[in-house]
Amino acid sequence: MDVIQPNHLSGFFYDDTISMPGKGCNGRSLPIVQHSGPRDIMLTKQIQSILLLVILGLLSTSCSSTRLSPKDAAFDKLIPLAGMNSKLELIALDSKDDPYEIETHIKLGLKNLSESRIIFPSDYGLQLFTFLDELWEKIDNLTQYFPEGNRQISPIGPDTPGQTAIGFYPDLKNEGQPIQIRVVIQGIVYEGETPTDEQAGAYIDIVLQP
Repeated sequence: MDVIQPNHLSGFFYDDTISMPGKGCNGRSLPIVQHSGPRDIMLTKQIQSILLLVILGLLSTSCSSTRLSPKDAAFDKLIPLAGMNSKLELIALDSKDDPYEIETHIKLGLKNLSESRIIFPSDYGLQLFTFLDELWEKIDNLTQYFPEGNRQISPIGPDTPGQTAIGFYPDLKNEGQPIQIRVVIQGIVYEGETPTDEQAGAYIDIVLQP
């Protein structure tokens, strides 16, 4: 009887023999069986890895494209929404009995959610927008802020509430219909007395009644 010796290549044990066709005990021909070697196995694994990366890439692209609504996707081109509302929070202070109204002064709460000081320009970097005909339009803020100079909001602590109130007056005309506006504020994160390259921002949508 011939003994087939195992081959060794780079530590792998494999059988690269080919069974030759012959006759079995029942007289039927035996099929040719070829065993895969380590090169075939490695190639298969490489192909599987490439396919997995392609699938993950497609899933990532699909998720990123569907994460934002068309309205927010359009806004994201004006002001990136990534990171918004993570360190700061704008809080609506209206109610059913005291709604926000067009042609009036509007007040919002502003809360520091981070553990750092956040510094703002005198107007808190405030911007106002409304969404009309599938486009974002900027609204002027008629409020003048005094005194001039930077403003800050410290993190919540034993001696600091970590929140304040901001006000603004949107330049809108009352035409008898509610108007939804988006309020955006932006500041700079400080570490101690040193400004960082990181911005902090927040936005909120509110409705102004006629």
